[in-house]
Amino acid sequence: MTTSLHSRHTVPAGLTTCEAVDPLFQQIRDLVYTASGIFLPDEKLYLLAAGCNRRIQQLPVLSPSEYWIFLKSSSHTAELRELLNEITIGETSLFRNRPQLNALRRVILPASPRKPPALQSTFASGVLAAPPARNPTHWL
Repeated sequence: MTTSLHSRHTVPAGLTTCEAVDPLFQQIRDLVYTASGIFLPDEKLYLLAAGCNRRIQQLPVLSPSEYWIFLKSSSHTAELRELLNEITIGETSLFRNRPQLNALRRVILPASPRKPPALQSTFASGVLAAPPARNPTHWL
């Protein structure tokens, strides 16, 4: 399974998306792939590097090489989960933005020829979201 990353991630300072990333991040990428099935192509390694750098700031490690050793340790499986969350959970604003809600209520729903089908959502964590309410306009 290949999962894409979200746009909230930023390029680490001094690094553009085209520049080479430390080969150590390829090893971390391979660990992420083995553990989760999420594969990052070389041109997206800067996203992994940014996520690792954010995690390094939260931990008692000082460098990417120390972080690699920390990740490989079987006693730090929770950290691998934290890294996966860091690189896969993006920020969304859909349905938190009043103009979007107004457009949905005034334009899209009235133009719909029938009731929308019941949808189920699965979050990046694999948790199934609660089923939608019977009346999708109750919160508009």
